[in-house]
Amino acid sequence: MRWLFVAEWAVRIVMFVVVVTRKRSANAALAWLVVVAFVPFLGAVGYLLFGEIRLGRYRSRQYLDLAGAMTRSAELRRQFAEHGQAVVEGRHRLVANLAGAVGAREPRGGNRLELVDVPDALFSRLVEDIDDARHHCHLLYYIADDYNNDPITLSVVEALVRARGRGVSCRVLLDAAGSRRFLRGRMADRLRDAGVELVGALPVNFLRAAVARLDLRNHRKLAVVDGRI
Repeated sequence: MRWLFVAEWAVRIVMFVVVVTRKRSANAALAWLVVVAFVPFLGAVGYLLFGEIRLGRYRSRQYLDLAGAMTRSAELRRQFAEHGQAVVEGRHRLVANLAGAVGAREPRGGNRLELVDVPDALFSRLVEDIDDARHHCHLLYYIADDYNNDPITLSVVEALVRARGRGVSCRVLLDAAGSRRFLRGRMADRLRDAGVELVGALPVNFLRAAVARLDLRNHRKLAVVDGRI
């Protein structure tokens, strides 16, 4: 059993170096080190599968190019100089801090924010905004439900179809895992037939698992209407 003892400590030492040099968060690094210390082989396998953000070379390059373009954007710099950083006070400050940390963008002035905490009210407003659209509707969601003609999803689909009928450019991006059934269903066919550009983001298959983590999904929920809303 000496070889097993040596192998365990070899794995611990190697993984210690890997985790410490690659993990930015001290809490995350400590958690992985504890796991590897107690179950070195399973911990090492788990870290290789889920421990690092692997988007694949192509997607990583796209992200860096986009982040650089936004940093260099003259329009964004002009808006920031004009309106400055927003001052968020009271109980909304924690929400603003979280949004800034996740999006890597601080809150900016010149905008109006309204919090809607009831799903039915939220999507009713979304349908109204799509019905008022004159130029474009861009939607990004993790999941769209095609089960038994879900009324909320159906209302958004019908609004997009009406918008396309008025000549409005409509683009919908859905997570390929969270919305797999929808992307293959009747509502998706209805959107495509109407001329809506519908795309599944981050496709999932075993071949991609070799270069990118399959559990890294896009959970953002965004709707941009005419560049105003």
